[in-house]
Amino acid sequence: MQSRTHPTDAGPIHPVWMRLNHWLNALAVLVLVTSGWRIYNAAPFFPFEIPAGLTLGGWLGGALQWHFAAMWLLAANGLVYLVLNMLSGGATHLDSMPD
Repeated sequence: MQSRTHPTDAGPIHPVWMRLNHWLNALAVLVLVTSGWRIYNAAPFFPFEIPAGLTLGGWLGGALQWHFAAMWLLAANGLVYLVLNMLSGGATHLDSMPD
């Protein structure tokens, strides 16, 4: 039986730029969700409201501004991810995929 060895001094699997990209995406999605809840509260379709303490924006206009800002952050961050992944050679494994 072959035993697997794991190096003890191995560094992180993903580079720093990719980890930062991930956390910016997580932040953008959190802002999208919380501002979306405030937008929902402005005209609820169902007979309940999200507690104001869990929402972002303060009022409908403010929630929309937060929502669109997070949308642009998510879009720009996705573009940065694609460009850096292509420049760093992270997408080279796609060339060897079977047809």
